[in-house]
Amino acid sequence: MPNYIEQPGHDRKKGLFIVFFAVCLLSIGFLLAACKGDQGPAGPAGPPGQAGPAGPAGPLAPGVERELNVALAVSKPANGTHFVAGEQPVLTITLKDQMGRAFNRAEDFTQLRIMAAGPIETQDTITALKLLKASGDRSQEVHHYIDLKTNADVQVSGNVLTYKFQAVSDEKPGTYTASVWAVLKANPFQQAISLGDFQVGTATVQKQIVEKEKCASCHLGADSGKFYLHHIDQVTQANPAGNFAIDQAPVTFCKTCHNNEGYAAYVSPTDGKTRIPDPIVKRVHGVHYGEDLKNPLNTDPKNGVFMNYTGVVFPANVKNCTTCHVDDRWKTKPSRLACGACHDAIDWATGKSVAKGAKDHGGGPQANDAACASCHTPDTGGVKPISVAHKASQPMNEVAVSMTAPRNGKFYVAGEAPVVSMVIKDDKGSAIDHTKVDETTFSTASFLVYGPRYLATPVLTNAAKNGNSKLRVSTSSSIPAAGTPTK
Repeated sequence: MPNYIEQPGHDRKKGLFIVFFAVCLLSIGFLLAACKGDQGPAGPAGPPGQAGPAGPAGPLAPGVERELNVALAVSKPANGTHFVAGEQPVLTITLKDQMGRAFNRAEDFTQLRIMAAGPIETQDTITALKLLKASGDRSQEVHHYIDLKTNADVQVSGNVLTYKFQAVSDEKPGTYTASVWAVLKANPFQQAISLGDFQVGTATVQKQIVEKEKCASCHLGADSGKFYLHHIDQVTQANPAGNFAIDQAPVTFCKTCHNNEGYAAYVSPTDGKTRIPDPIVKRVHGVHYGEDLKNPLNTDPKNGVFMNYTGVVFPANVKNCTTCHVDDRWKTKPSRLACGACHDAIDWATGKSVAKGAKDHGGGPQANDAACASCHTPDTGGVKPISVAHKASQPMNEVAVSMTAPRNGKFYVAGEAPVVSMVIKDDKGSAIDHTKVDETTFSTASFLVYGPRYLATPVLTNAAKNGNSKLRVSTSSSIPAAGTPTK
């Protein structure tokens, strides 16, 4: 028997509910159908959404070379002016191409190194080995610099490398310079340097004794805008570009290698083995004074330190130190290193001359530079003031050279005869009578034309008729002239 009580009218109510629900749905349908009309106009556009991330740079156009861009930045010290003991300067090096893409430090470079040296004062400059955390052992392949291609302390993030120096400790206070040198493996003509100065132990900024503007008067190429010094001519079959980048910031970059304890060194002419640091003051003075050097250790044709430069004649009066120097330190801070680079016949340990016919040092042996300024005063007093010893007296002050322009405005062609005009002027700016340009007044007066710059040979020579000329001109010369362009 069913276990429930039947309720009268239950089924009838249920049926009425279902009918009511169906009628409602049908009514809604008719209502919606009745409301449907033509589509209205579109509403206004909403605000733009946030830009998505930039996509990867596309490939370079066919024939376009990948260019190298290098930038170096040094972190700021806590006090805003100089690093103190315990602080660690951080170098940030950005390496990218013209599209902003990163290079692979381990695979894309033949050279990628950091150097650092200071203080700027010439007698004090050394490579900052402790700050760099670098080796000073010249028997090692990597010494006096950090190889960014392999060094494990280098941090890499995209196109940015960072390198943290060792904490400042007992470095001599002054202005220091960090430098980066980079050369692309795929194209050695893509090479660059970047520099950054920073202060250690003092807020007083030091200045270079020679600035690139002075070098530019002789060494800057008018067409290329490049400096033509030693490294730009280091052209070999393996390196057709030379190392022109490291010549482009004299003498600031030079001193990060050429200092009193730096990477640059020459082999001792005494034992043929020992490598001796080659500071920039010795190198520059020795090269520019080449023809007048007297010390056999410098001039010996087989192993002299400057054996390749003994034919160099400085293109000005070599006594005039202000031709290159930007301030008075050439006479206010005499030293055995700077003065002895030109006055090279003196053995400072004995005070004796090492060259035949050269005078001994009147002050005898000198173990350090402490007494130099007491005898060699700037302008007055002492044994002989430096400015007096270096007084430049000469009959000419300027030689103005000009040429007739080529007909096409760019270059001479077969059949054209360029005309060269030269006006030699005295100190007052007045032209010197050309008939006075003879052996009585001038030791050398020569007109030389070389070209082309790459593997140059003399194409025209016209030496003055005098007995003192030491011209070395040969139409069979196969030696490149200084300033060989690399691109």
